[in-house]
Amino acid sequence: MLPKAVKVKFPSHLKKGAVVVQVNACSNSCVFCNPERVRRRPSREELQVIGEDMARQARELRRRRFNLVEISGSDPIEYPGIVSFVRYLKRDLTFTGVQLSTHGRSLHDAALVKALKSAGLDALKIPLYGSRPCVHDAVTQEKGSFRETLEALENVRRHAPKMLVMVSSLIVRQNCRDVRHIYRVASRYAFVVSFSVPCIDRSRPDKRFALSFAAMRPQLLALLKDRKKDNRVRLVIADVPFCVFGFFQPQIINLSGPPATAGTYGMPDAYRSSVERLPTYRVKIKLPACARCAFTDRCGGFYQAYAELFNIKDARPLSL
Repeated sequence: MLPKAVKVKFPSHLKKGAVVVQVNACSNSCVFCNPERVRRRPSREELQVIGEDMARQARELRRRRFNLVEISGSDPIEYPGIVSFVRYLKRDLTFTGVQLSTHGRSLHDAALVKALKSAGLDALKIPLYGSRPCVHDAVTQEKGSFRETLEALENVRRHAPKMLVMVSSLIVRQNCRDVRHIYRVASRYAFVVSFSVPCIDRSRPDKRFALSFAAMRPQLLALLKDRKKDNRVRLVIADVPFCVFGFFQPQIINLSGPPATAGTYGMPDAYRSSVERLPTYRVKIKLPACARCAFTDRCGGFYQAYAELFNIKDARPLSL
């Protein structure tokens, strides 16, 4: 039997919240994502409801003294009023920092980049799943997505050079052997490049995209070795326990979680867990061996879904 779930503690000095845009649409069809995503243009009435919900979430976060806000969801850039919403967050609610987390493909249109810059957007987080079209597009399952993503990153560099850009990547079977090359490509555009493992929806029947920690370990070790040769861009590896590597490094971050959401955000019942405000696919557990690890206070443990899928029953605790 697996150990009891534990809540991942967030760093106390961060005051960052998230507005979840419930458009339920995305131009990508990523292997790890919800296959039931709706691909249709919402009606005017639906868009009005979505916009009111976004504003309600944002106002609550501001009342709770959050000064940083991330716009996330599936996918917020698909919301036609995204530029106006960024402007509302910056000018009306006076958030200090606004980050848009999106597939970014729409930013291959330079006009949208310029509009978001003018609205006051401070940061972008864009995923890159491969260093070549054949790899990236195999993850997104959308031909042309790599080309548009690279065009988007180029546009941001050209038209909004002061905007903070973070490039993220999820490690799956389709791109595991490409992580070092992904880092090199992403380094051209970002000040932070992050790698993590995708959350696994346990109700999803097809989990073939998921890769065991043992299988990804050699590639991650090679990535860390490459990083020592070129440290101009910050590298972050998240949600992979230190024991997978066999050593501790500050850039390996496994004590983190999603930003706080507003109480008005209604999490779907299918994803409610025993840990408050944490969806089932983000719940982590600690194994018995974790108690003997010197770095247990800096580690959130294993995703419960990974522990179940790959039958992780033990870990090798690290010593100082």
